[in-house]
Amino acid sequence: QQRGALARSLASEPQVILLDEPFSNLDAGLRAQVREEVKEILKNSNITAIFVTHDQEEAFFMGDLVGVQYQGRLEQIDTPEEIFHAPESSFVARFMGMADFLPARFEKGMLWTEIGPVPNPRVIVSGDGLEVMVRPDDLLINPSEEGPGRITKRIFQGAFCLYQVALPSGATLHSLRPYAEQYRVGTLVEARLTEHELLCFRDGYSQRPFTIHMFACLYGC
Repeated sequence: QQRGALARSLASEPQVILLDEPFSNLDAGLRAQVREEVKEILKNSNITAIFVTHDQEEAFFMGDLVGVQYQGRLEQIDTPEEIFHAPESSFVARFMGMADFLPARFEKGMLWTEIGPVPNPRVIVSGDGLEVMVRPDDLLINPSEEGPGRITKRIFQGAFCLYQVALPSGATLHSLRPYAEQYRVGTLVEARLTEHELLCFRDGYSQRPFTIHMFACLYGC
């Protein structure tokens, strides 16, 4: 039915086509298959398509450009890579993948957090309301009897384990580690940030320079 509906829509050779959650009623296996077919058809047809979805993975797969809307406001339009790695607001960061935010302070020309300095902040800013975005692969943990963190949850994910780490302040961070690194719930750990460039936010918005797009599309622009 979905293939037939798409064929009828493309028969008139439209300039733009809107697909509003077209795969929402399909099971997971069929959904993956059909979206690959639909993407190939749209690419070959060279028709601009606006694809509406609440599935982040689907948005990344289908979109040349991805727009994230929140409470009637278009928060960001960018490539899937930029949306994930350089979100312009904390909402976009959380919506497009697991993200924790650690309060930070500006001191002696650097950003400092509860677990130490931020090694490579993209932009160093001063003032109040500062937070650093920490994704699970940004946090390294090692067992330590003097460690300030405590593992409160372990989620098995096949080749990886996702650990939830509670800090003395009450803040909670997540760390994604290879399956070979097995830690029990309750283990005290030392936590530190990786050498990756980390984004700094003030009052919920990224402090990196914004890129403003005047329009967005998925294909054919």
